[in-house]
Amino acid sequence: MRNTDFKGFQGEKGLWGKGVNCNENQDIYLFESAFDAMSHFQIYNKNGFYISLGGGFGSKQIDYLCLILERQQSQNLVICFDNDEAGNKMSDTLKMALQERLPNLNFERNLPKNAKDFNELLQKSSQNLSI
Repeated sequence: MRNTDFKGFQGEKGLWGKGVNCNENQDIYLFESAFDAMSHFQIYNKNGFYISLGGGFGSKQIDYLCLILERQQSQNLVICFDNDEAGNKMSDTLKMALQERLPNLNFERNLPKNAKDFNELLQKSSQNLSI
């Protein structure tokens, strides 16, 4: 929910996800927002399963994420959170929580270069394109 005096979430948080030519053992890309997930795909055009936490995460989202990782039989999680202190902290916290439950999971941190997030990176790269 959002208006001039409030920005927050009401109800139980879940996950947003989209598989792009996805099959078992493909990389899973994890984002703070669905906009960043879609922007990342526009920039890099990589197949895989794209997931957004919709901001922060809680224990239910960790449970859902573990289910997805187990069902996809993926060994690679690419964490694509914002390139800021909050994104770094959230990445470390999530990694610790998941390592306890999925010890064989490989983690990669993918940061947007010269941008706060992948949506900003897409906007900057779009300015350099000629039509």
